[in-house]
Amino acid sequence: MFKRVLVRAVRLICEHEGDDPCNNLEVFGSLATAVGTVQSNRKFDKRQSQFLWQRDKAHYVSIAPARMDHVIDTDNSLQFDMSEGESILIEGILEEYDDTSANDH
Repeated sequence: MFKRVLVRAVRLICEHEGDDPCNNLEVFGSLATAVGTVQSNRKFDKRQSQFLWQRDKAHYVSIAPARMDHVIDTDNSLQFDMSEGESILIEGILEEYDDTSANDH
């Protein structure tokens, strides 16, 4: 017996900039999801996977704080049939990039 599952990344929002002199969140990295099984050694064996959002450092995206017109709508998704004993993995690394401060990396 299986269940149909949809994993969707909808948006990234910069809610508050804190004390950063550069107000925007400049972000790069990736978000991904997968379905598969967890082995006895805790290794995840992916049956199906999909990047939901991905940008490299040279193509970072700038998001202004608390402005809905500056959200990143990704609207990428992965739909799959999930069987008993399978697991969903959601993973990612997002990094903030400011060329104004070396400690923001």
